[in-house]
Amino acid sequence: HLNGLPTAAHPLGAVAGLCVAALAVILALVVAAVGLAFVPLVADYSLPFRVTAATVAGLGHVFSPHGLSSLASQVTSSKAAQSAAANPQSSGRVMSIVGAARVATQAVQAGVLYLLEILIALNIVIGLVNMLPMLPLDGGHVAIAIYERIRTKKGQPYYQADAAKLMPVVYAFVSVLIVVVAAAVFLDIAHPVANPFH
Repeated sequence: HLNGLPTAAHPLGAVAGLCVAALAVILALVVAAVGLAFVPLVADYSLPFRVTAATVAGLGHVFSPHGLSSLASQVTSSKAAQSAAANPQSSGRVMSIVGAARVATQAVQAGVLYLLEILIALNIVIGLVNMLPMLPLDGGHVAIAIYERIRTKKGQPYYQADAAKLMPVVYAFVSVLIVVVAAAVFLDIAHPVANPFH
């Protein structure tokens, strides 16, 4: 450990390196999972609430069996991919960072208000995704800290959970995430999402 932080030689440190890249991809995935619910909006104060609700629903959809099978069919079928690209809101189309950059560029062309709404939504999405209770993410560390606090009895030494026992779950989560990200990047390059601002 380097100043108490995991290093690459430590199993959690290796996963932390993967998670930096994975978190950026999760961000783009959730933007798509939200179904571009924030586009187009009228400037009002309900944006954070709508984005939060759409993010939670989108995460549930993307990682559900139906969402994963829909993604697989879009990757294997050009017709399904074109249909999802034409109507991403109803199809639950997953978008990578490539697609998110394309939509942000289209937002700039549509007007500054749209770009600001996308940036606000992305910040909310990053915060919510980062709090997922999976160990490589901050939410996983919070969950472990809460568990340790619950297990610590009054007057006893502080209980420390063995996070290394969770490594198989972490590796499975990161593996699924990598597959979803690769599929999303492929779809955004081969079948880009239609401009939501027209």
